Amino acid sequence: MSRRIIIVIISIVVLVASVLIGYSISSSKKEVKKKEAVEKVKYVNTINATYSTYSSEISALGRVNSFDKVDLFSEVQGTLIDLSKKFKVGTSYAKGDLIIEVDSETTELELKSAKSRFHSLLTSLMPDIKNDYKKFFDAWLKYLDEFGIEKDIKELPEYDDKLKFFLSSKNVFTTFYEIKNLELMLSKYKIYAPFSGVITESMIDKGGLVRPGQKLGQIASTNSFELELSVDVNDLNMIKLGDAVEIFSENGDSLTSGRISRIAGNIDINTQTIKVFVQFNSAKVKDGMYLRGVVGGNEITDVVEVNRSAIVNNRFIYYIDNETLNKKEIDIVRLNAKFAYIKGVEANTEIINEPIANVQLGIKIRSAKEL
Repeated sequence: MSRRIIIVIISIVVLVASVLIGYSISSSKKEVKKKEAVEKVKYVNTINATYSTYSSEISALGRVNSFDKVDLFSEVQGTLIDLSKKFKVGTSYAKGDLIIEVDSETTELELKSAKSRFHSLLTSLMPDIKNDYKKFFDAWLKYLDEFGIEKDIKELPEYDDKLKFFLSSKNVFTTFYEIKNLELMLSKYKIYAPFSGVITESMIDKGGLVRPGQKLGQIASTNSFELELSVDVNDLNMIKLGDAVEIFSENGDSLTSGRISRIAGNIDINTQTIKVFVQFNSAKVKDGMYLRGVVGGNEITDVVEVNRSAIVNNRFIYYIDNETLNKKEIDIVRLNAKFAYIKGVEANTEIINEPIANVQLGIKIRSAKEL
């Protein structure tokens, strides 16, 4: 075979091989493009717009505070007396129980001394009252007869202006109010439980010295509570004082019920919420717990319920029309933590019920129901 024929054959083989390789590459590109086209179709969760009536429950999580909670301070100075029931965190008291006592011996002696002086003073004045103010003598004599060092001092008997000037010149009123002041001071050496509760803070030990103004501890009610809820300002028109509130644990267990007792007069500018306080009684609850309150509210009629996360810029929803992504402005009737209740879409519109990002209107999109 001549060299020229060999060259021609080789050239033909190379040409055929090039054509086959080119065809193969072209086919691969078409398959990639087809695959890319398939991958560009997005599947999303959708619902068909259905107008209905829904309960407008308002749910919020909040912290429990004892309705009755008092910080205890000393107004006197002295040594703390050791009582049978220890003033410790967790100790319970019934209303009226003695919870703290400070040694008051010095004040007691001072009070008795003042009463003794006052008794002597009145005794010395009785002849003058008998002679110059006869119509008041019997009342003052009876007052003196009933006066006792161990008894609380009674209010002074009646007197007119002339007797008043006489008594004042003899320091009767000054001595009387000194005794009243000492009696009041003596009452402050004992602190009684203002309500049934438990000690939540203790800052003293038995035998310790307490001083005026010193904080001794804190007592909180064990039955009466307030639940502080932060309610969206948009829901404010759906609640009012006295509304019933169901109270649940964080796990969803029903605990008790209460009523709205207070609504704050200002709005938190950062969260756009308002404080709502629910008062209730329960033996299952502790101060400081976090509970959920659910207010019934009014019914919302003729609205479509969608996931709150599906709302775009607080104005729009995405929907599918002929497998194409579209956007529509809607009216939001109400929002809660999970759902939005809207109007402004035609019934059976295929609404995208989930948040989607980085999309353009007009792209191919399908419902996940088709998968």
